[in-house]
Amino acid sequence: MLVIFDFDNTLEEFRPHEKVVEEGIFDALSEKYGIPQAKLREVFRNIKSGHEHTRSIPKDYDRKEWFRELFHVFHLPEPVDTWTHIYWEQVTSRVRLFPNTISTLTEIAQNHTVCILSDSDGSLPVKLRRIDRLGLTPHVDKIFTTDTVGHNKPHPQAFLQVLEYYHAAAENCVMIGDRPPIDLMAAHELGMRTIWLQEGATSNARTHSFAYVDAEAQTMDDLPSIIASFANFHQTTAQAAQKHSSKSSKHILTTL
Repeated sequence: MLVIFDFDNTLEEFRPHEKVVEEGIFDALSEKYGIPQAKLREVFRNIKSGHEHTRSIPKDYDRKEWFRELFHVFHLPEPVDTWTHIYWEQVTSRVRLFPNTISTLTEIAQNHTVCILSDSDGSLPVKLRRIDRLGLTPHVDKIFTTDTVGHNKPHPQAFLQVLEYYHAAAENCVMIGDRPPIDLMAAHELGMRTIWLQEGATSNARTHSFAYVDAEAQTMDDLPSIIASFANFHQTTAQAAQKHSSKSSKHILTTL
């Protein structure tokens, strides 16, 4: 089977480290300009929320755009490129893989093809550098981002680029992610099996259930057995279909 992983908050613990870096930036700007941190935080969170709500194209995740809007609101004569660089340097140095990520990927890759499908960070090199720094590159067959197709998840084209590259049927694929409406809904509609990996999911999301989630995993350690059960079911179904087809063919021949 083809096993497709989301990246941020699925393989990599991103959200809490992103928050720490944002708070550091608010602190620095507050100290320099005398703007209350709470006000900077409120405006930035509104900007961020607006882009994440739209989330249709890679540019929506470009932190350069977020900082440009923040500085515009407060009329700050700050270099956007510099602060964007500081932001990503700090985030990249802080993020970590979830426990047992490498060993789990290695185990799954013994029997399946493993790849990553991640939304854009607004800049492809930023994403690839973080993936490589975490040591994931040698453990996956290929890394896909939405930069190449111009549509973020849950747009179907984000998933279709993976299917087209591998010439794979959706029913032979498993999609794994931390945000069911973003990572899993469209994948399920295309025919993929879906696993909600909850290790990096928000506490609010965990209170919901989603009809398009085929299985839930609390940690990386749960994944190999779930994927194995999908593969066994798929193999059994295929064998049953082949057996039925063979019987039907024989019946037709005997009636001629």
